Amino acid sequence: MRAELVDERDSSWEIEEARFRVYIFMGAGNAVDAIDLMHATVEQALEEARILAEGDRHLWSLALVHDASDQGRGLV
Repeated sequence: MRAELVDERDSSWEIEEARFRVYIFMGAGNAVDAIDLMHATVEQALEEARILAEGDRHLWSLALVHDASDQGRGLV
């Protein structure tokens, strides 16, 4: 991880509501469930990912979804 002091005024836009995508890796055959979470804080999204993964039973990852008008949906 790297930390860098920045000028808080350097942002030119902001998205009010985050959309998170949870990937749950189910194991055999590389099965993956993808679930989008809306109207959630990052803490809520992390907790829901842990619940969906049944604790330590499955691997999971969390991404921030962004809809760009010129490129479509992508992940941050």
